Amino acid sequence: MGAFKRILAGALACMLLTGGSAMAASGQHEVTAGKLNFREKASAESESIGSLSRGTVVTVLSTSDGWAKARWNGQVGYLSCEYLDKIDSASVSGSNTTKLSGTAWLEKDSALYEAADTASDEIAELPKGEKLSLRGETLNFYYVKADGEYGYVLKSRVSTEEVEGEGKSASSGKSEGSSSVLKVGAEGDAVKEVQERLSRLGYLDEKYITGYYGDLTKSAVRAYQKAAGLDADGVYGPATKKSMSSSSAPKKQKVIEMDWFETNVSDLVYKRGGTAYIIDCETGIKLKIRRVGGSNHMDVEPASSSDTEKLKKIYGGVWSWDQRAVILIADGKYIAASINGMPHGSEISTDNGFDGQFCLHTTGSMTHGTEKVNGRHQEKIEEALNYM
Repeated sequence: MGAFKRILAGALACMLLTGGSAMAASGQHEVTAGKLNFREKASAESESIGSLSRGTVVTVLSTSDGWAKARWNGQVGYLSCEYLDKIDSASVSGSNTTKLSGTAWLEKDSALYEAADTASDEIAELPKGEKLSLRGETLNFYYVKADGEYGYVLKSRVSTEEVEGEGKSASSGKSEGSSSVLKVGAEGDAVKEVQERLSRLGYLDEKYITGYYGDLTKSAVRAYQKAAGLDADGVYGPATKKSMSSSSAPKKQKVIEMDWFETNVSDLVYKRGGTAYIIDCETGIKLKIRRVGGSNHMDVEPASSSDTEKLKKIYGGVWSWDQRAVILIADGKYIAASINGMPHGSEISTDNGFDGQFCLHTTGSMTHGTEKVNGRHQEKIEEALNYM
């Protein structure tokens, strides 16, 4: 292919990847080149992480300027858009799989992944005993249809013999911990399945998958509950089970530190139309906030009357100047922060039941009046850094 044709082909591919057409930027794509470099950065001069052969399937996360940010083999890097073709996951297994047919069952609860990679997005959480229609296989995964969805499941969780699930008659002699509520002291297969799920979500190291519900498991469950906006009691009950089994179950996020005067932390909130979320580190209560101003720190207000009630609950029903450690969630980032809970200043919104605004600080921010860093706020920010 001549230089002009290659440029034209690349431009067309990127238009399809990045434009508003039916082909979305994200999703699974197949490598069409005989050999394609997987690079650390979006540049032909960047170091190559690996070399992908024709037919390799990658998960594209986003695209920009002719480069696709993609996940492959547990790593994230960049590929040229020119040599990627979108795969219709509803009908095609991807040519990195060997075609297969037959029926199988899950031996234990398992995630249904978008790609043959445990770091990829989860389409659904399938229960033990789920019937699978086999469509293909890779080294470690089966490509299946289950519950009307197509995706990948780990081979280690699959049996070719029918497995009894929760909806079928279970054998007698359940082990302690097989009830719908699990807490410290419980043990057995049910506990082990919860630990495996916590490990996949990033809350528990896999070496602690022991089948015993101890303090480490309690702490991991409590961390998950906080991230999911549930009552953080460390007990695995029906609400936690329902949330953790969902395909939208939140994975553990790294809390980062952002200096107020050296980063764009304030701009991250404006990217979302002036709104963001905060999670109180002690109670796990999550509420939506709206930025209303501030130069030395962020002045915010609850986004609605229900968010005002959540803020008041955090402070035990009484407004207070006391500082509290919180996580600011803005533009996909989890940022260590601190707030106080006293309405002050001008009332901005009249429909949220909050007469004024309250302060939100990040690393290095200062008070408006003294032009000094508040030590107590900074202590709470340090506390928030150890939240997850």
